[in-house]
Amino acid sequence: MRKILLGLLVLSVFALMGCADDGEVTTNPVVAVDPLIGTWKSACEPDDAADPTGDHTIETYVFTASSLSGVMKMYGDTTCDAAAQNMTMYFDGTYTDGTSDTFTTGDNSGDTFTNIDLTITSVKVEANSAGAVTQLSQGFCGIVDWVEDVSQDVSAIMGTPAGAASGCDFIPIDVPMLSIYSLQTNNTILYLGLDSADPTVDRSTALDPTPLVKQ
Repeated sequence: MRKILLGLLVLSVFALMGCADDGEVTTNPVVAVDPLIGTWKSACEPDDAADPTGDHTIETYVFTASSLSGVMKMYGDTTCDAAAQNMTMYFDGTYTDGTSDTFTTGDNSGDTFTNIDLTITSVKVEANSAGAVTQLSQGFCGIVDWVEDVSQDVSAIMGTPAGAASGCDFIPIDVPMLSIYSLQTNNTILYLGLDSADPTVDRSTALDPTPLVKQ
């Protein structure tokens, strides 16, 4: 996965004040909402920072209290024009938060981050252009009959030997991936962790520079 993973605006419900029949003022407790919960979206970002004129992607992540879903739309231009959309990847899963810490070295020094374990449970891929249909029909994920704008569930083959042989091994399925995230700018910007070589074994140690903005 290009990034999985993966800042938010802290939402609070302020106390409601009212008068009881006996004239006393009652106050309801403040309810705080986890700042990670919500929808986050990237700008049109290059797939390869070293090649800003190449393919670009827009990523969207939705976090609830314990689940997440994502959409990655891939384009063959630099502006993410709808006419240039080539492929879309959809995924669903769950997550658990861990402890928080602060970077003391490197590019992210001084930033606070939180450990997060992400478990992807399903992945679908969709070809959105004739060129993508032709390319994927060479046997990507063991499928040779791709149809434009029709998603294919590739969860079952993902990570298997057959999947690896057909380019379908980019996301572990039903295996926790060890990552991190950082909420910044008053929890309105989210940065996900850069994947390690094997995210099922080693946790991310740096943040992906792509900002995800709270919607």
